[in-house]
Amino acid sequence: MMNLRKVFSVSAILCLIWVPAMANAADAFFTDLEELPIMSGLAENQAAAVTFETANGRIIEVEASGAMKASDVLAFYGETLPQLGWTRIEDGVFERDQERLALTISDTEAGRVLVAFSLSPKQP
Repeated sequence: MMNLRKVFSVSAILCLIWVPAMANAADAFFTDLEELPIMSGLAENQAAAVTFETANGRIIEVEASGAMKASDVLAFYGETLPQLGWTRIEDGVFERDQERLALTISDTEAGRVLVAFSLSPKQP
């Protein structure tokens, strides 16, 4: 009985640590690209969003910015997007079904980055 209590206690502690960490990884999704999570620490710039529907598919551009390193942004999306069905083509470029998602990361001022996401139909 004592071992069962220890296992339960350790499991409960791990859940208390792990679940909030996962929730903080991406607290929200982009307004115009609902399947794309916004990395914790980035803030969406809704005024910059552009969306089009074409015969070949969607064209959507969204952006977010925050005080972090570009390498952290690439690492987050490099780990997160494959879990959502995207295949990494190269750093910052992913494909899923008939769509391509490209990330462009720019430094805006000391310690801040601007991340632009561009979704377009995959070229044949």
